[in-house]
Amino acid sequence: MSEASRLIARARQLGRESMGKYACAEGTLLAVADTLNMPVSDDVFKATIGLSSMSGGCGALCGAIAALGLRFGRTRAAYHENSDTTQMIGKWYRTLRQAVKRVRDRFVTEYGGYLCYDIQDKLFGRSYDSLDPVELEALMQTQPRGLEVCRQVTENAAGWTVEAILETEAASGGT
Repeated sequence: MSEASRLIARARQLGRESMGKYACAEGTLLAVADTLNMPVSDDVFKATIGLSSMSGGCGALCGAIAALGLRFGRTRAAYHENSDTTQMIGKWYRTLRQAVKRVRDRFVTEYGGYLCYDIQDKLFGRSYDSLDPVELEALMQTQPRGLEVCRQVTENAAGWTVEAILETEAASGGT
């Protein structure tokens, strides 16, 4: 097994294990970060909880994008060192955008979209509003496999994100 395959498998395993212990966004972020030894501050970890289906986007994808931002984004200090607006679309931005597109496209291919509703429609045959207590209860009652389905989505997101990082770094010479 190649090193890349081992890392992707590890991310998938951690993604599956993390769902239920953490929410989907947090679980995906931590699975990727732990696989690639990327530090995640408590503040970043706390910020991701609101991205777990509360945004309307798939929380696993939101966690993936957060992990990609940790890997390819820029710091506040770097911004202040060169705040020229042309840097907004500099190499770091193109690299991050390319990696996000890779993962988002996998969601579209696999689930028909990247919104939580899209994925629920595909996997459950209907969508639920997780912010509405009645809808959340309906999800829990009518979809006994709900947590297992979300584990699978988080597992996929973590694996696809590590794969995108490795491919993006290889294509850009190790950004």
